[in-house]
Amino acid sequence: MIPVSRDEAMKRYAKVERETDEFGRVIGVRRLRPSQQTRVEEFTPLLEGNRMDEDGKGGVVAVPRRVPMVVAAAVCEIDGNPVPFPKTRADLDATLDLLDVEGLTAANLAYMRLLMGESLPSD
Repeated sequence: MIPVSRDEAMKRYAKVERETDEFGRVIGVRRLRPSQQTRVEEFTPLLEGNRMDEDGKGGVVAVPRRVPMVVAAAVCEIDGNPVPFPKTRADLDATLDLLDVEGLTAANLAYMRLLMGESLPSD
């Protein structure tokens, strides 16, 4: 394994991936730091387990129930306007409601590209 400097490792938290939703809003997401991931877990203790969703190919996949909240917490900008990391569950809910289904879908695509470190097709 090639050693990575601390600065290089920290750069991944500054990178913003963007996706345009059906309304034309540009949603920017950033990788969550471990402490932020823990905060989302603390905000959402009842969202354990998975729900079953269609995979778009006729199959079914298990999706962790917390995923929408994690993605909403990763949103750092909408149309270039900063969105701060939520301080409370109410803040997280407000971001989720602001995104609605269309913004959450776009944010999820951007977040997956960010985490996978490769280009996934955008719509």
